[in-house]
Amino acid sequence: MGVQGEMEETPKAEIIGMIEDWASPGVEIPKPETNSVYHVKGWGNRRGERALIYLIPNHANRSYPHEKGVTESEWHQAYDQLILNGELRHSWFRRVMAPCFNEGACNFTTIGGVFIALGIAARQERGIYRKA
Repeated sequence: MGVQGEMEETPKAEIIGMIEDWASPGVEIPKPETNSVYHVKGWGNRRGERALIYLIPNHANRSYPHEKGVTESEWHQAYDQLILNGELRHSWFRRVMAPCFNEGACNFTTIGGVFIALGIAARQERGIYRKA
């Protein structure tokens, strides 16, 4: 493999690098239709693999926010769906990414919000993000 081949990244590896570059601890995740603020905590583990962990408000005890996370393979899956099909829909997410959905439906809007922050998606309407 030549130097060029070593320097090229697959789109799947690229999305994780983009997220790593953007997702500093404390950065706010864009979220439509909510007054609550969601912040990146950092990288950790979810469902047996490396994941971006974020904090969501705990309305019962504001001192202890809830933690949710999206795994690297889930980021790859959502990115592929967005790029290859031009959109990311909540109905697809619920059906195809069930473990991520089951941890929290907010994972869908977190994925969409991160994609918006990266400039690769735009929110079309509730439940639909389009490739930017």
